[in-house]
Amino acid sequence: MPTKRKPGIDRAFFEASLKRLDDVELRVGYFESAKYDDAKQTPVAYVAAIQENGVPARNIPPRPFFAPTVRERKTEWNQLFDKGARQMLKGKITADQLLDAVGLQASGDIRKTISTLSEPALSPLTIALRRFVKDGGVIKGASTVGQVARMLDKGEIQAAGVSTKPLIDPRPGGGQLFAQLTHVVTAKKS
Repeated sequence: MPTKRKPGIDRAFFEASLKRLDDVELRVGYFESAKYDDAKQTPVAYVAAIQENGVPARNIPPRPFFAPTVRERKTEWNQLFDKGARQMLKGKITADQLLDAVGLQASGDIRKTISTLSEPALSPLTIALRRFVKDGGVIKGASTVGQVARMLDKGEIQAAGVSTKPLIDPRPGGGQLFAQLTHVVTAKKS
């Protein structure tokens, strides 16, 4: 008497799904194409690292947004992965869709941290630089920063009347830490 096959997942599909998961990876962050529209085409990843870690020699305090979000949300991301993996093994989603869903959640959570971060506060010079630009000035480098610092010391410019929100620069072309954060599902590098 022939045995009836139990309903369930096809073994070949199961193995192919697991192999695909083994062949790809999820990356969340700032990639090579993300650059500021400035003369140097400054990589957004470079600015993100400065903001995340600070630069004491330049009086830039750390404003971590990436690492704290990972620490706070990794359990939820793992749960999302586990739930998605069950759906993948049932044939309802692919491995790429699973990783894409986790990446979408992770990048959204990190953006939320960027949008809600308020400490440490911006320096009066940074606020004055924002005001300088709002009033039509152009920052061309360290010499402009020095010029604005002297103006601030002399009371010729106010550190007021502009956004004081850290990490989200309101200037044209600003806000790149928020806008350029993304995720990709890509083949693992050998």
